[in-house]
Amino acid sequence: MTSRIILIKELATISSLSTNVEQQLRYQLLQIEHRTYLWLYLAIDDIHNRFQESLDPTKMSIKLIPSSVNEAYKRILARVPLNQVNTVRLILQIIVSARRPLTIQEMGMALGIGRSSRSQTAAKARINPGILVQRVRRLCGLFVFVNNSKIYLIHQTAREFLVKRNIAHKPSSRYSFQWQDAERTMSQICIRYLGMDDLEANQEQTESDIQCFLSYSAEYWADHVRGMSSSQQQEMVDLVHGVYSTTTGRYRMWFPIFWKSVGLFDGYHARRSLPKLDAVHLAAFNGHSHVLRLIITSEENTINKKDSTGATALMWASYNGYYEAVEMLLSKGADINAQGRQYETALQVACCRGHDQVVQILLEKGANIHHFSGKYGNALQAASLGGHDRIVQMILEKGAYVNISGGYGGTALQYACLGGHDQVVQILLEKGANIHHFSGKYGNALQAASLGGHDRIVQMLLERGADVNAGGGHDGSALQAASSEGHVQIVQMLLEKGADVNADGGHFGSALQVASSKGHVQIVQMLLENGANVNDVVLPDVSGKVHSRFPVGCVSS
Repeated sequence: MTSRIILIKELATISSLSTNVEQQLRYQLLQIEHRTYLWLYLAIDDIHNRFQESLDPTKMSIKLIPSSVNEAYKRILARVPLNQVNTVRLILQIIVSARRPLTIQEMGMALGIGRSSRSQTAAKARINPGILVQRVRRLCGLFVFVNNSKIYLIHQTAREFLVKRNIAHKPSSRYSFQWQDAERTMSQICIRYLGMDDLEANQEQTESDIQCFLSYSAEYWADHVRGMSSSQQQEMVDLVHGVYSTTTGRYRMWFPIFWKSVGLFDGYHARRSLPKLDAVHLAAFNGHSHVLRLIITSEENTINKKDSTGATALMWASYNGYYEAVEMLLSKGADINAQGRQYETALQVACCRGHDQVVQILLEKGANIHHFSGKYGNALQAASLGGHDRIVQMILEKGAYVNISGGYGGTALQYACLGGHDQVVQILLEKGANIHHFSGKYGNALQAASLGGHDRIVQMLLERGADVNAGGGHDGSALQAASSEGHVQIVQMLLEKGADVNADGGHFGSALQVASSKGHVQIVQMLLENGANVNDVVLPDVSGKVHSRFPVGCVSS
């Protein structure tokens, strides 16, 4: 109630209202219950505008006050001059579809390109940011605001007001639009910008006004294309195909920015030089099926071609989970079991990433579930490491061997234990996974779970009879592994189950030695209370840390 009174007082001051009119307005607004601050804010603005337009403000009635937030939105947009409707609609489409808030400079470039279909240079298309701020405020009212040089809609409800849920949905105003239409608008703007004649000429001037929209366009243009309907993508297939011309200067401008933004899997993102991808790989990576079909149809021997990372188009489409692209590639003869360098096959890629539908179609088309190579072994191991229980179930139903081992982590069970995936562990145990199997860097399942700090899985394994004192591997026994990483609760569980507190082995020696060397004081105390050999450590220093009497690099000797 206090906020309503304050806003009414402000309105009375701004609009020079008499005391009588102010009291009447306050009474009318306070009679309305269950209204939000957003509604009040919009209503006060609407009333202010109506007072400015009214010849007799004393006759204003509560009936003229917007009854809802949506009604207030309609009134804001109803004030837009008819000759500016298309501009305002374009502004709103850009703001709604943008993947992040645009700066005023970015908005000036995007709006300028969207309004002019003839501009061939970014310099000519660009709208001056200072002029744009004034114009946006005048045209859009409270619907849009600028904060810290970035442009926003007033509220999430404004987005919901603008975007039609479906084609049959009655539009809330002349400014309503389908999401796919906004995506098409932004796709066209981004692609046209990347093709501007003066962009390449100014590529060294990264802070120039012309370059202001490069980062956004390079990072998000492909995502906007994916957001369009299938028919819209088909209409733009030639335009999109042109962006994939890898020999052009504009490709050398947008691709490094794009590649850095996507965040790729182990090894790829850390390469010192950019990978060399052809158009077929890029289209598959982005899930642009219409362009992909055009490339495969028009260019011979491309479907199974490998890029500089060793990946085929099918692997990239599988990696990102683009079912339609995977389906199309398979129908055109893509080699389903082609081997790459990292995750090896398309099936392993999809399993590791958790793309259920892609895994399903690959299995239906005959992908080899037993193929074993690369860092993660086979498909079952890859899915187990990722914690994708539905995929694990699918692969097991196809006859995968539950106890096959290999890769750096051993069996599927060991991978799941290391990753802390309770449900996958449960599935594998029910299918007969061997909890005692020893292989890989982490020893056995109990050692892997203990190292990872997954107490629920440790409990599951102990209840099934896991050997609490099994040793070997890089970190020694389960107790040594848990002590190494400071997992107090697991150390307690293992001690209660009879773990040998003085067992030696592993890279860092006994549990007490490794806990001491890493400063896990609470675990050191627990181990000493359970009979650990006190001669393995010295007293804490003034910092409170406990240290091994052996140099850390020598404890294994």
